[in-house]
Order: sequence, then C-alpha cells, then structure tokens
Amino acid sequence: MLSNYFKIAFRNLIRNKVYSGITIFGLAVGLAACLAIGLYVQDEYSYDRFHSKAANIYRLTEIQQQADGTHPVAVTPGPLAPSLAAAYPEIVRSVRVGKWGYLLQAGQTNVETEKMLIVDTDFFKMFDFKLLMGNPAEVLTGPDQIVISEKLAARLFGSGWRKKSVVGNVLTSSTQPPLTVVGVVADPPTNSHVQFDALLPFKYVEKYDEWGNKWNSNNYHTYLELQPGTDAAAFEQKIMHHIAKHDAGNNATLHLQSLRDIFLYSKFDFGTDWGKRSDIFYVKVFLAVGLIVLLIALVNFINLATARASQRAREVGVRKSVGALRGSLIWQFLSESFLLTTLALLLALVIFQWALPLFNALVDKQLSLPTNQPVFWIVFAALALLVSLLAGTYPAFFLSAFRPAKVLKGIVNVRSGAG
Repeated sequence: MLSNYFKIAFRNLIRNKVYSGITIFGLAVGLAACLAIGLYVQDEYSYDRFHSKAANIYRLTEIQQQADGTHPVAVTPGPLAPSLAAAYPEIVRSVRVGKWGYLLQAGQTNVETEKMLIVDTDFFKMFDFKLLMGNPAEVLTGPDQIVISEKLAARLFGSGWRKKSVVGNVLTSSTQPPLTVVGVVADPPTNSHVQFDALLPFKYVEKYDEWGNKWNSNNYHTYLELQPGTDAAAFEQKIMHHIAKHDAGNNATLHLQSLRDIFLYSKFDFGTDWGKRSDIFYVKVFLAVGLIVLLIALVNFINLATARASQRAREVGVRKSVGALRGSLIWQFLSESFLLTTLALLLALVIFQWALPLFNALVDKQLSLPTNQPVFWIVFAALALLVSLLAGTYPAFFLSAFRPAKVLKGIVNVRSGAG
C-alpha cells in the first residue's frame, strides 16, 4: 500500500513540475539555513564535553573585593591547588594552568611558541588529550621537560617528525634553560577551551620562578576534579574563604565553574580568562532565528499546498466517489509531503555544502557535516519524517475533507476544505 502511495505521489510531482520545484526549493533554502544554524549551535554546546570526566571537573574563579567594587576574575594563586587538595578529600586531583613564552631552537630551526602552557603533572589524568609519544606516567615530572603538539613538532623537526626520534631531543633557547622533549601530544580539538602548542611542567615554575609559588601570584587557572556525587554547591561553600586562611587581608572568595560552562558562560575582568570564548546569549539568538526560519519555511509549504486545493478538489471527489476512505487520502497526501520534504532535505544538503565555506568564514569556525557517521543519517531520516508531519498534516486533513458531491459540481470552499 505504501509503495502505491509513493508511486502516485511521484507521478503528481512529475505532473506538476513548477509547483513541485517552487515547493522543494523554498523548503530546501529554509532547511539549509536551519542546518547551518543547528550545526553552529551544536558546535558551541560541544565545547569541553569530550573529556570523560567533564561532569566532575570545575575551574576555580575569584570574586575580588577592591576599592571600586567587586571584580570576578578567572585566575588564582599558585599555591592554591595543592593547598586545597591536601585539605579536602572531595578533591581527586588538581591541575594548575598558566601561560608562558619560549623561543625554541632545534638545530637551525627557531620557533617562537604561541600557546605555551605551564601545567601540573596530573594534566593528562584529568583531561583527555591524547599523548602520541612519550610515557604518560613520566611526562611533566621534571622541571626541564617539555611536551610539544603535533603542529609544533612539524615546525621544529619537519613533516617527517613521526619517523624520527623526537622524544629525547633537547630544545635550546638564548634566554631560557634547555628543555628535553619527553612527549608529543595530539593537537587539542577545536572544541576545547584549553588550547596549546607546548606544555611545561609546573615544576619549572617551582625551580625558576619563585614568585609563582606565592599566594599573591594570582596568575593561574586552577582546575579541580571532584569525587563523583560531590555536591558542588555545598563544596563551594566549604572552600569559599580558603585564600584568607593563607593570605591575611585577602577577602577574595572562591567559586566553582563547571568545565562545560567555561566556553559559553565566562565574563571576567582584567583579561584573566584566556583563549577564545563565546556567549550563551548569541547562541540563543541563533537558535531562535533557526526556529523562525524553519517555521517560515513550513508555513510557506502549507500555504502552497493549500493554494492548490481547488486543483486537487476534483481528484479527491473522484477518488471518494469510487470508495476511497478519508484515511487512505490522508496517507496519500502525507506520502506526497514526505517525498517533497526528503527531496528538499537532499537539496538542502547540496546548498549547505555549497555555502559552507562562506558560513565558516562568517562564524569563524571549521564546521562540516558528519556524513560518515550513521547517527547523522538517523537524524536526517527523523528530520524528514518530522518536517513531513509538521508541513503535511494540515494540507492532508484539509484536502481529504472535500465532499465529493459538491466538488464534482465545481463547488469548492477553499477556506474550510469542506467543498
């Protein structure tokens, strides 16, 4: 029965080429716009969610009390992380992240690092950044070690660095101590708020930067991994005034920010939150625009279908007069809607792929359709079904309601659909 419905639907589509073309193209443009916006919103929400322990990782922030009022900042003192870890059993591990700069030299090649970070030994235990070379248990354990990214390895040792003995090489600098490469890490994903091209162990700070170990340093992002099931709000109350216990007169209060909220919900003073950030407000605006565009496309589809009511009325009248039930007519029109929607979605994919470079330049991203993933096609089929129902239900019930006795006499009430 279904195959018969689709066969008739296809014949109607071929018979009415102009109407079909306008309907499909109009819906395709709207769906392509929705697809682009949906992919953008999904990417914004995906930041830092690839970490397996993301639900239990928090960044510490401060609210500082100053003469001109309160100021939220994303940095904390160097000694804070180990002090908290020693005092509270709720903490599984802590990691400090700071910024540093280095002019590295490998042979005759000089490279100035753009995103060098100082991190604690547990960095790779807390975050799911993939170590390609080196022993995870040994990297970042000595003050004169360095872990470099794939991109930096290629700049220092050439494109064939994977075939060379990169680990063990010593990188020199005219102004800084020499460093031994102990690992190569995969470039961080674009949907990570932590971006780097090289990692120095915090033991480097302990050896070469005395100020970084003082309570007034306030120069590091501090991350805590809490025990599963820990009440974050209650724990925040426990640690809120921890700094004052070690730095007399410092009334800054500590607060927890979920790792999954950092990219979209970070508004801090004095440039203390490094890296690229977005804003949940603009994500919501994009989402609202996408829904409005989809609504307009659906309404346009419905209006075009309804406008053809007078042309389809006689067909409905003839089919009802020979015994066709209203239910079968509804299924017929829904089949036509599904066919048109599927073709519109396929055309939307073509339009989207064509406009993708321009859209990526507009939003400063590297978005792409995950067409190689089965879940994409499952969502595609579900979207085709959903849009078909939303766009086709009203026309189907509207057209199937015509009364054969009247429409065969040429009496058609387009507004009510009753004929």
